Amino acid sequence: MRISVFEFDKKVPMDVQEALENIRLLLNNGKYVPRVVTTEPTYTGEIGEDLIFISGPTNAYRFTYTQYGWFYVAMTLGPLP
Repeated sequence: MRISVFEFDKKVPMDVQEALENIRLLLNNGKYVPRVVTTEPTYTGEIGEDLIFISGPTNAYRFTYTQYGWFYVAMTLGPLP
């Protein structure tokens, strides 16, 4: 999803314009950085919550919480084969 640049009405306060521009940049440029943890998540997360679990120098997992619990995928240390 990309959000295009748009012009605001002059009545919209500058702080609101800046906040919306920051959100646009965040979504468009992928500046979201998930939290990194060293213990596997066992708590009830918020739906859509993402984190990376590091369990050693070459083992990492990307966890996402859904309505059913924590799901994960294993990540492999590069480079690609």
